[in-house]
Amino acid sequence: MICKNCSAILLDGERFCCSCGAAIPADEQPIQPFQAQPETQPSDESPQPGQAKTTSGEYIALLLVVLGICIFAFIAAQLGG
Repeated sequence: MICKNCSAILLDGERFCCSCGAAIPADEQPIQPFQAQPETQPSDESPQPGQAKTTSGEYIALLLVVLGICIFAFIAAQLGG
């Protein structure tokens, strides 16, 4: 249950809030605290089974590898040619 005065979480059967001291009516229906529900809708960008989602870090790593190969080829052409 939740205290209507201070929103503290109360145990079932308590007559007074342990946080603010407000009286809890005996005939009041228990109010359960809000619990966020996990999102169950699949997103359009979710990977198919067997596929991993590519992150921006992987794109940066690939770009650095390609750039390194280009620089190596350029230096090799300058020294060998």
